[in-house]
Amino acid sequence: MSAWSRALLDLLICAGLLLVMPLGLRLLAAPGLAGVRRLWLLAAAPAAASVWLPRGWLAASLAAAYVPATAALATSAARLVSARWIPAARLVSAVRRAPAAVAVPAGPAGPGGGVGLARVMAGPRLVAAATALVAPAVAGSALVAERAGYRLFGFDLDVLALTVAHFHYAGFAAALVAGLVCGLDGDGPAGRLAAISVPAGVAVVFVGFFTSEWVELAGAAVLTAGMWLVAALTWRLARDGAVSVTRGGAVPAPSGRAASVTGGGAAPAPSDRTPSVTCGGAAAPAPSGGAVPARSDQTPSVTRGRAASVTGGLLVTSACTLGVTMLLALDWALGRATGLPHLPISWMVATHGLANALGFALCALVAWQRMGRGSEWG
Repeated sequence: MSAWSRALLDLLICAGLLLVMPLGLRLLAAPGLAGVRRLWLLAAAPAAASVWLPRGWLAASLAAAYVPATAALATSAARLVSARWIPAARLVSAVRRAPAAVAVPAGPAGPGGGVGLARVMAGPRLVAAATALVAPAVAGSALVAERAGYRLFGFDLDVLALTVAHFHYAGFAAALVAGLVCGLDGDGPAGRLAAISVPAGVAVVFVGFFTSEWVELAGAAVLTAGMWLVAALTWRLARDGAVSVTRGGAVPAPSGRAASVTGGGAAPAPSDRTPSVTCGGAAAPAPSGGAVPARSDQTPSVTRGRAASVTGGLLVTSACTLGVTMLLALDWALGRATGLPHLPISWMVATHGLANALGFALCALVAWQRMGRGSEWG
């Protein structure tokens, strides 16, 4: 790897640590994440500083500060899976053992309650969330080894550095966005397939590191298909204008319903009434054009429209970026497996890596932040 591409890779690693991870963690709901979010910079900042130091004990020590944070995320993933899937599996097992005449209702999930059969359908989003939470642990291990100059599992040090970036962007950001898109798709077939294929592709590529380039190619194909599904669903979201804006940001508008914007958020506009404005406690009829004047405590409609346009532009950018960058990834994996001409790794960092970091990961995560925190995972 050339000196300039290595410097660019280090910048991408820093962006992953200091920008992508904090943005993404705000979009995840899992046990124990609140404390990790508050203390994130205490772990990520030393790790980011370590990439600019010569390899050795000092750089490795700074990078090691990142390990407890990634371990906490992996623990959170384990708690999330055990809280969601284990009760569901027990319920399914009980249903299978029960007589056919016995009906077992689907119950909501709760802190002390079981998980209903309907909750099993949230599996793909759960897989995506768990993948996003576990991936930084792989990146952290590779970072410590690379900064120490230790060839972990015999891998070249440049490969370890690439692994750090890969598992922050493909492992964390891509899996996270796939899960979010699946939720907004209403757990439809395309969204579920995206939420499963992205983590599956990441896992198969990881196995390919230890086996052969052909396995890595298979993983790249699965990951590319999943990311293109994410791109298609993201494009549809932006194209259909399913983004309305509240004072706190943009939120997905309910599909098939118009949304009226209030000071506290977006609410479905009643279809059987004429919109009205409250004036001194009395309901005054809306102007003949049907428009509702904005109250003084509401965001002006022009500002809301611009905010929604910015959010839509970020979504479109992330979708279009994936169309190009994943083709480059597939071409590179195919070239490695077959010996066909392909871009050298330095140019892959400058094209695939840079575009995925800025055009996809950052644009997508900022857009989802603008669409409101607390997106449902389950």
